[in-house]
Amino acid sequence: MRTAHICTVLLGMALAGCGIAKRMEAQEQAKQLAAQSDAALADCNAKIPASNPKTVVARVKCLNDAMAIRMPLFGTDQDLALAYMADRTMVAEKIENGQMTMAEGNAAVAEKWSQAVSESQRRRNATASVAAQQDAAAAQGSAASAAWAAMNRPVTCMRTGTMTTCN
Repeated sequence: MRTAHICTVLLGMALAGCGIAKRMEAQEQAKQLAAQSDAALADCNAKIPASNPKTVVARVKCLNDAMAIRMPLFGTDQDLALAYMADRTMVAEKIENGQMTMAEGNAAVAEKWSQAVSESQRRRNATASVAAQQDAAAAQGSAASAAWAAMNRPVTCMRTGTMTTCN
């Protein structure tokens, strides 16, 4: 019996160690992706200046490629990142074709980024709200179960002389 308990504890510790190792591996992969993306971004900045409206499409393609390296880090918000990159490309084409100034394009891209960030935050808040509601419902159910169990437990009475004691 004691050996089984020790084995259970050791198995639990081993499984916890696996979880920690996987988390550390994921963090290391995230660092590598971020470093690769940063290097690609630096390369874009070095090769294609930001102020030239004639090369803005090439620059945005380069920036989007650098951002795409980070795509796994966006998790469930990858759709937002893809939409942002598509919008940024459309704005760049308008700038290069003379339909929009650089200042207008920068403002439009900033607005698209703001919308993506707001939607991401809305999603996280909605997920947190649902989790909190589930936790509250579980706690309420546990409290109700405990109250029900307390009310419906068997009562044992013992009579000693003229005194009766019930538990």
